[in-house]
Amino acid sequence: MARAMLAHAKEWEKTEGWEALQERIDSNRTLKEFADGKGELNAIDGVFFPRIVDAESKASIIYLDEDRVKRDSLHLKQYIARQHIDSGDKTKWGNKPGRDLVVVWMKDGKMTNSEYLPRNYPGSPGWFADYWHATYKKAEKPDHVFGLWCAGLQVAAATCLSVGKYMHDPSGGFETGPIFFSALFGYGIAAWNSMYRNWVYRGSELSQTAKLWAVSYSFAYSVIVWKNGAVWVTHILDPNALLIHAHVFWNTAFHNMGRKAWYGVPKLMQSFRNQTGTKILSLFGKEYDTHIKATTWAQQKYYLIPYSLKLVGLVGMGLNITLPLIGHKVDLGTLLLLGSIPVAHASVVHFAERQNHPDAPKMREHWDKMKWLPITVPKSMFTFAARQGAKLISMMGKGCARLVTRSAHTTAPSDVASIDPDAD
Repeated sequence: MARAMLAHAKEWEKTEGWEALQERIDSNRTLKEFADGKGELNAIDGVFFPRIVDAESKASIIYLDEDRVKRDSLHLKQYIARQHIDSGDKTKWGNKPGRDLVVVWMKDGKMTNSEYLPRNYPGSPGWFADYWHATYKKAEKPDHVFGLWCAGLQVAAATCLSVGKYMHDPSGGFETGPIFFSALFGYGIAAWNSMYRNWVYRGSELSQTAKLWAVSYSFAYSVIVWKNGAVWVTHILDPNALLIHAHVFWNTAFHNMGRKAWYGVPKLMQSFRNQTGTKILSLFGKEYDTHIKATTWAQQKYYLIPYSLKLVGLVGMGLNITLPLIGHKVDLGTLLLLGSIPVAHASVVHFAERQNHPDAPKMREHWDKMKWLPITVPKSMFTFAARQGAKLISMMGKGCARLVTRSAHTTAPSDVASIDPDAD
């Protein structure tokens, strides 16, 4: 199988060219099925090699030329860690269990020796070492420049919103929290974007969602605590604190939904060869290679939309609208976040049609079915809201039942407190 993969590599290089072969390897488009397993081409330090997955043991086998790949290569160490952590077929939970790895060292076409590197037990020191090596990616000079650029855009948006809020309501003072944390989060996530994505988009869908929410919550509460202090966070029964928590929850929920929707265009870009590669900027008649992936650049550009609307909600800018029945006020930013989601879906459909994507007709048909209600709210959003509401009602019901159980076990005439064996 390894020889067959090398033969395929020579054929691709002959028919498509060396650069096309490199692009195939980088975009994981070299997979071939065999009777005893499957194979593909990978690269370490610019040297490509065959990787075979054995059908019976599910282990990965790689063949490395010891004259071209150093045994102490940091890239090799990262590759081994990612085979242990990020490889394998998805489980029913959506995560990948990793694979055992066999490294076969070759010289002049002959095997010199081999190493068996099994996965480490989750939670063991070796597993944590693999997790770190599989996640960490050093930020290079272009990454820092990109981080400063993203931070600058987000700081500009936050400054405009803070100035607008101050002009609208000077009594609240000028808010510096959105500006400071926009710089901190914007630079950190953009400069270490590869490391951030390696961490966030690993594991089951539930795990990925939890990590995205954790980052969004940390930003939202940092902004609000900067302004209001941290004491109110612990006042669980305070009605005003509960309203703030509810406000942060819905702001974060709609922000994450909006981010996923607006990321649809960069995701589609990955399927077009003319949209891949690094971002080229034209300044003063000259072109500059940013050394940043075009899709990553596009993600940050489209992310400014839900990010700015999220800030509008966090600073409480604009007219508040009182919802009927529950009497809770919703700020303008939250409403705009909600309204931007169908706009994002429409933008993805239009982009697919302009680029003649093969799935464009299906996407158009799906979008036409989604356009219901006067404000064209997608059905998926309604379903999400209904499920979350049902979960909330269920949790509240269980909580009330536990309170009733505890009160029933507590007898007033006795001087000795009754003990509920089910109590936490």
